[in-house]
Amino acid sequence: LVDQVLSDSGLARMYEEPRSFSLQGDSLEQIERKILPKVDVEGLLAEDRKSDHELRGQEPLRFALATDVFYTLENSGATQKLSDGSLWRLRIHSPEAKSHNLGIIRFDMPDGAKLSIYDPAHNHVKGPYTSRDRSTLGSLWTPIIKGDEIVVEVFWPVKVVKPVVEIRKVNQGYRDPEQAGGGFPEAPCNIDVVCTPQKDPWPDQIRAVGKYIFKG
Repeated sequence: LVDQVLSDSGLARMYEEPRSFSLQGDSLEQIERKILPKVDVEGLLAEDRKSDHELRGQEPLRFALATDVFYTLENSGATQKLSDGSLWRLRIHSPEAKSHNLGIIRFDMPDGAKLSIYDPAHNHVKGPYTSRDRSTLGSLWTPIIKGDEIVVEVFWPVKVVKPVVEIRKVNQGYRDPEQAGGGFPEAPCNIDVVCTPQKDPWPDQIRAVGKYIFKG
């Protein structure tokens, strides 16, 4: 499987609530919950400390452990019929995890179909993701959702063919995702935004910030 670099275009998209948020009396208790192995936070951090002197400045900072799974709309979760379409949901729980992000290796979404991801308390919501978010390889790698449980939701309207969604990777975070981008010195080719004259050709780019998620 080929991991993709994720650029969270959700920051620029219009916010739209997942379809389930408008359901009266809805409860996640009836939704299947996949429980993955407990995340050994201290053990993984110890591994990082042991190899830190070899990797510093050469590799990205690891913040999650990639776990292989195979979850689809056919073999996992629960589907319910609504007046305007169908709604599928799946809960994924990793005890002690700080966050989750998903590798959806097959992401075939017909027109009108939408995928959202969020935590059970609805504090962190990403999406909706549609056919426009499908990579050239037919996949979707989601942004980070904080917490030890994530809900994946797919909605498709009446008279629309059922989407094909294959979740093949669950990245179980063991390090705070807000702190997962630092800790490494600048490379010789980096230009500091306060340095003159090196910074002068880049006035528009100075205000830009990016973070890449790759293989956890």
